[in-house]
Amino acid sequence: MGIILLPLGALVIGLYLWVVVKGMRWAYRKYALPGTVAAIAFFALLPTWDTIANRWYHKNVLCKRSEVGLHIYEHVKLPSQYFDNHGRFKEPEGWFSGRTLVSNRYQRQSSNLEEGIFPLTKHEKRFSGVFDQQQQKLISSEVDYWTSGGGWWSIIFRPLLSEVDYSTYVRGMIAGTNCGADTREGKSPVSVNAAFDAR
Repeated sequence: MGIILLPLGALVIGLYLWVVVKGMRWAYRKYALPGTVAAIAFFALLPTWDTIANRWYHKNVLCKRSEVGLHIYEHVKLPSQYFDNHGRFKEPEGWFSGRTLVSNRYQRQSSNLEEGIFPLTKHEKRFSGVFDQQQQKLISSEVDYWTSGGGWWSIIFRPLLSEVDYSTYVRGMIAGTNCGADTREGKSPVSVNAAFDAR
């Protein structure tokens, strides 16, 4: 599959560059400098318009949601055995995956959900939190949104790149932007574990 797609991709890029050169020459002959400027804008936006729209949606819609950032709803005091000498919470084995309960009660939960429609509103919602199994409620949560839309031009290359590592190559170029939000309480705890305090 890669042997076929690689020359096909090179052919597509070559044809596009040929169209760009021909189009700019025609625009210059027909409309002089204004035509050339318009042609440059057109050919620059043709492969990137959906990425621009996706990043705008991410910044002005997703990152404005009230759930974004780190939220501590309740502070819980735990025995000193759960903390190191510096007072930092020690994650027990299996905590991050949610297999281990702290104090037979608190569970770490996390999820990554792909939402939206490619290429305009496609995104990944990343959630983590600490859940109180007895009270059936969250005591802390952290939500962030990562862009994964845009780059419609890369569709032809995806079967090839998926064989090596699609996330490293294509997603490294067109994705990876997150909200980078801080806690809305005005502090900067490192994670949802900040809900735990030592007795």
